[in-house]
Amino acid sequence: MIDNILNLKYSALNITPVTIDYDLLVRRSEIYYPEGEEPSEEEVENQYEMIFNFVWPIPDYDGRSWRGKTPCMAVYDVKIINSFALALMGGGMDFSWEIAESYINLGYYPPYEIATNFPRMAGRGESENDKRILMGIRCSLEAVYARSKNYLERFDDSFWKFIK
Repeated sequence: MIDNILNLKYSALNITPVTIDYDLLVRRSEIYYPEGEEPSEEEVENQYEMIFNFVWPIPDYDGRSWRGKTPCMAVYDVKIINSFALALMGGGMDFSWEIAESYINLGYYPPYEIATNFPRMAGRGESENDKRILMGIRCSLEAVYARSKNYLERFDDSFWKFIK
């Protein structure tokens, strides 16, 4: 797992979930296993199965191991969007913490969409892993803030004279 939260990639900041018809998504996707990590017979019987009609793309995913790093999620090769993506394997609650943790464990800062709506949940935030997730969320927000501030300054330099 990625221990140093300051060495993650920023390439997932602008990722948003992709909505796809569930039946089409299931027919045009397959779970991805890195070479040498093929599932056991028991895992094949209890195959991971996505349960929603959206996925979270993984930018420039290099095929590294994901098992044990993506709580409540699996990595799928989603042919219809020509990308690897995280797909939820459970439902019934807000999975923002798990989505953020999955991106962090795969080496990315969490997407802005997750960071801006990050929920406060009972019992979450005090463990070392939760603190790591919160730091990843903060780094995502800081990056977007810095980018937005830079855009605003450039905008003002170019156009403020027309609207003052």
